[in-house]
Amino acid sequence: MAVSKERAALGNLYTYAKEACGLNLLTPKLHGEICEVVMDGLVRQHHNVALLVPRGFFKSSLGLATCTWLATRKAIIENNYEWRTLIDTETMTLSKKHIGWIARAITSREHVKLFGEFYKKGKGAGNGEIFFTQRATKGGVTREPNFMASSQKSERTGLHFDFHWYDDLVGERNCNTSALRQNTIEHFYSSLNLLEPGGLVLYTATPWRDGDLSGALMKAQKEAEKKDEKKFFSFYVRYALENEKREPDENFGVSIFPERFPTEDLQGKRKMMERGRKRYLWRAQQMIDPCVPEEAIPFDRQTLYAPRTSFPNHAFLRLKTVTVD
Repeated sequence: MAVSKERAALGNLYTYAKEACGLNLLTPKLHGEICEVVMDGLVRQHHNVALLVPRGFFKSSLGLATCTWLATRKAIIENNYEWRTLIDTETMTLSKKHIGWIARAITSREHVKLFGEFYKKGKGAGNGEIFFTQRATKGGVTREPNFMASSQKSERTGLHFDFHWYDDLVGERNCNTSALRQNTIEHFYSSLNLLEPGGLVLYTATPWRDGDLSGALMKAQKEAEKKDEKKFFSFYVRYALENEKREPDENFGVSIFPERFPTEDLQGKRKMMERGRKRYLWRAQQMIDPCVPEEAIPFDRQTLYAPRTSFPNHAFLRLKTVTVD
């Protein structure tokens, strides 16, 4: 028996993104796999998911589709129009842009044809909020929004949500100093107080600097694993250029998204960024590693000694005096 287009989309995030949201540039090999990871984490296993994917590889598009898909599933399958989503990014401008995309998606002809009318007209998404029509009381009073935009400098308070999507909380404006990076980390953990008990989190990002929020979360995850504690996130990490074992390989690897970024184009981008002395940025945003291997300082843990010849000529060190009893 053939499965209807509606049921197929509700049952599979990749199908929903392509058929209901019009994300036609997604590919089954890369994005189909990412969708499986998201579905397995958020729906089947009921745990948080973190996606670290190179810049320009449609991670935010998948985040948008995920937010909309989860709300649509709740409405259609469970008749639950109370599902509330917080969308949190570095800037309110980006968060509102995401809200605008969701509003256009759920009011599109294809989405309405498949799932019916959700959008409460007259409210508008320009204020960073989306309301479902079915949430209004008999007196016409509307409860808190189903989707709400937030950002690091425009935090939401007094509301609670069933799902948080954090997208690119770290950007060019807040990554260059340890104080700025720490502010972002604190914002993330503080905003978790708005999450309802049993709520879920999707985190999508591309690293910018060593020690930014992505690095802090991965470090916290490793520490939890050492203590045999329940994991906070299930991490999915891909690199722009990988070898056959899916290991990062910027010299001999091939593109994981050749339909959009052929291997030779990525190598051309790499050379251009290196000429502009932005190798660290190439490493961070394409190879998901803010550290530059050739600038790493060899360190002998046995003797606690690093030879002077190991230091790059341009390295600047902050010396610290340590007293050992």
